[in-house]
Amino acid sequence: MSDNGKRKGSNHSHATVGDNGPGHESVGHAACQQHAMLVASRVCGWFRVDGSDGLRLFARKEANSPSCGEADTNTHEHPPTHMNTHEHEKEVIMSTNAVLSPIAVTFPVEPEGIGPVAVAAWIFPPTRQAEQRGDPPSWLLCLPGGTYRGLAYFDRQVPGCSPAAFSMARVLAAQGIGSVVIDNLGTGDSPVPDHVSGWHLTRQVYADAYRQLTEQLRERLTTGALCDGLAPVAQPFVVGVGHSMGGMLALQLQASSGVCDALCLLGWATRTLVPLDELFASVGMSADLLATLITPNGYVPPAALRASVRSWFFAPSVPTDLIEADEQDATVMPAGMLESVTPGALSGEAAQVRCPLFLGFAAGQEVTSSPHEEVAAYPAVRSLTLFVQSQANHCANFAPTRFELWDEIAAWVSWVSHKALLAQDSDQRPPEEDEWATQPLSL
Repeated sequence: MSDNGKRKGSNHSHATVGDNGPGHESVGHAACQQHAMLVASRVCGWFRVDGSDGLRLFARKEANSPSCGEADTNTHEHPPTHMNTHEHEKEVIMSTNAVLSPIAVTFPVEPEGIGPVAVAAWIFPPTRQAEQRGDPPSWLLCLPGGTYRGLAYFDRQVPGCSPAAFSMARVLAAQGIGSVVIDNLGTGDSPVPDHVSGWHLTRQVYADAYRQLTEQLRERLTTGALCDGLAPVAQPFVVGVGHSMGGMLALQLQASSGVCDALCLLGWATRTLVPLDELFASVGMSADLLATLITPNGYVPPAALRASVRSWFFAPSVPTDLIEADEQDATVMPAGMLESVTPGALSGEAAQVRCPLFLGFAAGQEVTSSPHEEVAAYPAVRSLTLFVQSQANHCANFAPTRFELWDEIAAWVSWVSHKALLAQDSDQRPPEEDEWATQPLSL
């Protein structure tokens, strides 16, 4: 683990674990100057720069483009704009239509004890600039958290805002990283048979289903069958991404099958997870009340739950229009997911993870008050990045600092995918003499 020092174009610093530097902290991103690329290319009106210190976006504001929330400035409970000029400019730049609307597909799976079902998914293909640059073909499998549908969290659309203003999937697609966003089984457009109770949808069942889904995803990518217009990909780099309870599912998936090349857990803690009763108490809700909300078929309706956790989910600066749209799109939560929401419940699974790992947490209201201690939950991981996002609560994709999170994820994906590609190349080359090895002294 290394300290990369001050980031270019940023007020924040990267620090090793235990360094309480301002803004956010990062563990990992070892020095890679010998493999650094410096590529500047115009993408969707902004510029992408790759180098040894990661990836940054430099925005170019365009005229005559309204900012999200500029109308109705006197009727918003929360500030309607995005808090700072840098963030405002990025929202305007991303109003471009270069990233097309997602493509709907399904993945048939048959998890044990459930039977044949179909998982609804939406494809966000990467822009062609990534292919032209020679970037490794990277794809994210995005799993939403409890009460969330996939598009609601990873492609949040808000009336009056540009399509990419709150869309992690669109922003990363514009940077050459594809995404497959799903509705979790038993929610949204991924229903299960009527005889299947929400109590049956445990993390083990989800891991079985999503292992099958990920294997199909790789096959479709390599054959060019994922969606029209997407060329075959020889060796796709697949990253499992999960937010909140989706992070729990992604962790279980990787621990049980190792099917992903890397793992990105956002808003999910294992070692230092805040117990549900404490979390609910912090928002004035009793854990006993949650039990009364569970329906006879094993689901938690979203309305009462989301109203109680609003202040915990959203930072004070999140626009009211977004919060209202988000709560309207909320979905049920299978009760089987609740059984694992206890500190240390997945400690064994966390200890099994060996792939590159990104841990992202909000600095405000979050599932843990000790994000740095989460590093110790993954003793077998050799490459781990920790990012603590300022000015954000649990649903960090909606915070005014969301572009910082997405920049960090993009930089991390670029680094670990390139590193994997280099490792593959070195495995295929014959061993070379180590020019740095100690040689006999010649007199």
